[in-house]
Amino acid sequence: MAMLLGVVLHAIVAYMHRPMDRLIWPVQESTEHRVLDAVFWAIHGFRVPLFFVVSGFFAAMLIGRRGPRAFLKNRWSRIGVPLVAATFTVLPVMYLIWSWGWVERGWAAPEHIVHVRFGPAVQPNLYGFAHLWFLEYLLIYCVGLWALRSARVRPVLPAGMAKALVSGPWRGVVLAAFAAAPIAVWPDALLNFHNGFIPSPGLFLHQLAFFVAGVVLFSLRGAIAKIGRGAWFEVAVAVGAGVWFVRLVLRDPPADTLQDRIMLAAAVSLFAAFASFGLIAVGLRVFERLGGLGRIGRFLADGSYWVYLTHPPWIGLAVVLMYERPMPTWVKAVIAAAVGAAGTLATFAVVRNARWVQRVGVYRPPSPRGGGAVVAPAAERPATVTP
Repeated sequence: MAMLLGVVLHAIVAYMHRPMDRLIWPVQESTEHRVLDAVFWAIHGFRVPLFFVVSGFFAAMLIGRRGPRAFLKNRWSRIGVPLVAATFTVLPVMYLIWSWGWVERGWAAPEHIVHVRFGPAVQPNLYGFAHLWFLEYLLIYCVGLWALRSARVRPVLPAGMAKALVSGPWRGVVLAAFAAAPIAVWPDALLNFHNGFIPSPGLFLHQLAFFVAGVVLFSLRGAIAKIGRGAWFEVAVAVGAGVWFVRLVLRDPPADTLQDRIMLAAAVSLFAAFASFGLIAVGLRVFERLGGLGRIGRFLADGSYWVYLTHPPWIGLAVVLMYERPMPTWVKAVIAAAVGAAGTLATFAVVRNARWVQRVGVYRPPSPRGGGAVVAPAAERPATVTP
């Protein structure tokens, strides 16, 4: 569901009152209403941090079960290969659709597309991994985890801190404290889109805090049943912090004093931390009550990686075709999101059993033997934690 929210997020971009700086979209149809801006920032504030918490959890699980060498090989096949494959397939398609949109809005001429030379509004932000930046950062984090485990470096957390990370609201506060510092120093890492091949320092350190939180969470899996306690409280705190964060971002004109930067960093970090832990806790409860995902849920879960990789061209195509059509912008955003979700899921249903899809690591059918339980008995929780 968080992945589908990413489709909604990108469908909104073309219709924002004040788009994210340096985020170049094929077309832009500004509106005086800021509802779509609020939805965009509300999703943007917590979605990727949630992914990094989950990624850190399963990275720790994988390296513990298979060892550093097999872990690195697996992460390359599941992260590095899709990154390379999508860079040379999805990104070129995006370039053609985006440049078509730039011609439609008067930013470029056909000869610019051929020579890959555009004006100052496009050229500085043209080269980079685009939406694939998540895979680049995740691959670097996993290499770092591999290096630590290979060197047999196991940072030990005191039992008191470990307990605070499992029970009570302190887990969100602790995570937010580590995540806020980079944003306070580099607020543009949050407010601007950095399209490049070299990671943005502020964003890299901000998201690293959530990946490490996932690694720690796996180390505390013996007490993971306690995570469900206070789930709705954490969601409530996340909602309050999210409202605070969105109000700060939407201020016009935006302020840039030291106090404003600290408040922005605190708001988004509290929002992301409490939303991550709260939604995971609520998800565990819902999953237990439902007794599984069901056919539709399993299909969406299996297809989420494919959705992430391939949805931007569908959205770009939709927004260019609807450019300057006489429709309300919110209707266009809904249509673009529907096209992005339907297009990616329909193609996944067609190609998911193809060998090349499994070869590049985008989707692999579940093993007929199944997998072991992720959650260990409470008695296995160690007194000290070694993430």
